Amino acid sequence: MPETAKPSILQKMTSPKTGAGLPVARQLRRALETAADRRLGLSVEVRAVHQSLRPLEEVRGLLDGSGFLALLEGRPGAGFGLDMALLGGLVEHQTIGHIPPRADVARAATRVDAALLAPLLDDCLARFSEALVADGGGPWGCGYGFGAMVGAARALVLALNEGLYHVFELDVALMGGVREGRMVFAFPDKVEAPQCAEKEEKTPVPPGESLRAGVLTAQATLDAVLARVPLPLARLQGLQVGEMIALPPGALKEARLEMGGDGGGLSVTLGQLHGFRAVRLRTGQDRSRDEAVLETSKPPAPSLRDALSETPDVAEVPLEAVAVAEEVDAAEGLDAPVAPSAEDPLEDLDDLLDEADLPEALPA
Repeated sequence: MPETAKPSILQKMTSPKTGAGLPVARQLRRALETAADRRLGLSVEVRAVHQSLRPLEEVRGLLDGSGFLALLEGRPGAGFGLDMALLGGLVEHQTIGHIPPRADVARAATRVDAALLAPLLDDCLARFSEALVADGGGPWGCGYGFGAMVGAARALVLALNEGLYHVFELDVALMGGVREGRMVFAFPDKVEAPQCAEKEEKTPVPPGESLRAGVLTAQATLDAVLARVPLPLARLQGLQVGEMIALPPGALKEARLEMGGDGGGLSVTLGQLHGFRAVRLRTGQDRSRDEAVLETSKPPAPSLRDALSETPDVAEVPLEAVAVAEEVDAAEGLDAPVAPSAEDPLEDLDDLLDEADLPEALPA
């Protein structure tokens, strides 16, 4: 009887691994590591997995320490929690291309974070469901996907059904330990209907496309800022409802469209469209056109002659008269000069000599 050829070690190492026959905890571990590698190109290591069956009251205590919470869609829903250190690393890997060693755990999770995390969770849960189908496991972990971000553990627990939950606590490390944290999955033990389905062929989505789709579908809040008016602290403390604050001229045309309140943004013009408040983005050409209109609308600067002619208290005086007036002012305080006479100057000299008391003859 011919012997059956046994596969070599190399063939065993390169053969695809479906996860069938593995414990459920190891199937979830492999699903997460494979999804991160295939979808994000990120090295994720699950260093420990703890599986337990807990009531809903204990599930809330496990989720309280998570900075990011989400409701997983299914029949019924499931819970998910993630540390902010891990969430920041996953987001930074997709946005800036690397993971800094220090994590900003003080910030709050946003809908942009949820949009960037959703494709990874969907891929991980789909692989986990496929592994359960191949292994013939229970239907409690099948057919789940990312649903919605939840702000608090209390709100998440209110959205879950009463009963027992299969809880998985994962200790996860990114990039060999650059960033570490905890991840929690809570699947309900009782489901309304079998959710496991045969594996369907899905067209893989490139990581760049999933990032683009996540960013475009994320909700963003924009604020239209008319002006920033500096006020003394005493005035601020004394402000009353209905009090008027003067805005600088042109505030409607020089508004700013900002996000996050950091002072940066886009130049916009505030107005209305179909009865609603609206803003129109201003480009460099718009600002240049407005400056040109402002320059042409300004009256031309008056010349010196025009300024003198428009002065009501000043009359036009010939330059010769001005010169004579200056000479007269300089001679103030002196005796007035004798006006010249048209008579013979010698006759005036004779009169002066007659009036003078002079001797008749001079001594020889």
